[in-house]
Amino acid sequence: MLKENEEKFSAAFKISPDSVNINRMSDGLYIDINDGFTRMTGFERTDVIGKTSLDIKIWVNPADRESMVEQLKAKSTVSNMEFLFHRKDGSILTGLMSASVLKFGEETYILTVTRNIDEIVQARAVVKASEEKFQQFAENIDDIFWLTEGDQLIYVNSALERKLGLSPSLFENVSSTIEYVLPEDYPVFKELVDLKNMPEARPISRQVRI
Repeated sequence: MLKENEEKFSAAFKISPDSVNINRMSDGLYIDINDGFTRMTGFERTDVIGKTSLDIKIWVNPADRESMVEQLKAKSTVSNMEFLFHRKDGSILTGLMSASVLKFGEETYILTVTRNIDEIVQARAVVKASEEKFQQFAENIDDIFWLTEGDQLIYVNSALERKLGLSPSLFENVSSTIEYVLPEDYPVFKELVDLKNMPEARPISRQVRI
């Protein structure tokens, strides 16, 4: 049974598309790496085996390794931690790392699985830039502009204060924007709320009093 488990572990270690490596906890000495490690970093086995992670300068911020080791000592496992790593060619990648402690005899090792998330990081940057452009536009138009999910207010621009003298912070604890609509205009306001149920998006214009 033990031999069978070792064979399964060895197979999973070798064929994983992610980077998998085993390092000595005390100093980061590389014991083994898989092909995923080489594909992700460019480092071959001959570059790393018998050397430490600090020797090959793979950590962009060496203090990150110390932080990870401290957490492993406390919890024996860490999950989904983002770190920056150097590739062999000097370029930098963002890795999503999970690790756990392995003990063999008197020595303690770290089994690490890391996924390259550069594409995710780039997508985040695009979304962030789009959000910043949207907010810059919304804050500089003269009209009151708000966003809702159903009838729940999630954003209102500063024109609210310029036009009506109401601080956007007043809306932070409002359970529904309908609280600010005159009761006789509720049916009209409901048409706006029900936009989410329309089969296709199209602009509509309605007048309500607040």
